[in-house]
Amino acid sequence: MTWLEHHKLSEQYAAEAEIANQRGELTQAQNFYAKAAQAEERALQEVASDKPRTYGITAVSAVALYFKASELLASQALAYRCLASQRLPEFAWQQMEDLLEQVYFQRHLNSKGAALADDEIQLSLSGQDAEPVEIHGVLRYADATRDNSNQIRVIDNEDNRTHTIEVPEGMMNDIVRPMWDLDVVIAGLRIGNRIVLRDIWEADSD
Repeated sequence: MTWLEHHKLSEQYAAEAEIANQRGELTQAQNFYAKAAQAEERALQEVASDKPRTYGITAVSAVALYFKASELLASQALAYRCLASQRLPEFAWQQMEDLLEQVYFQRHLNSKGAALADDEIQLSLSGQDAEPVEIHGVLRYADATRDNSNQIRVIDNEDNRTHTIEVPEGMMNDIVRPMWDLDVVIAGLRIGNRIVLRDIWEADSD
């Protein structure tokens, strides 16, 4: 089969995955995403060496599809192979590094029994209205008891501004609360007017 044939098959599986998602059939959606990823990876193997843009687009697509299928190790392994191939154009190199960051973070969340909401994952993958942010400040407030639960507030060391940050479910008790009143670094994702926590660490532990 040619690149185009494999790619078209991947698109068909991905479309079936989206339909399953909309129906709430999450397991079936992941299965279709996995088939889409496998087809896209086969398409990647058919890209000619003189088509770096096609290679980059296909590589990023395949890694993202494995991520959507929750096959994190497969996503990570393929990303490593693509980066090592030295065939990725600059735009795809950056996207691949961003995807790897998502994979690392999701594996971290899985180890803590936590998960990002679906809309946060999709936005972070697509890059639409999403921007990585880093805040250095003092963690002064955390609340998981009211309607605006799972929020923390950090006082910025640079301008004393207070940032409200949403914490994915499962991270508050295990990761965030032990750092109350400490000088911390927040790595987050700005989605519209929201900031969603991706990681947090003590400022002096770098």
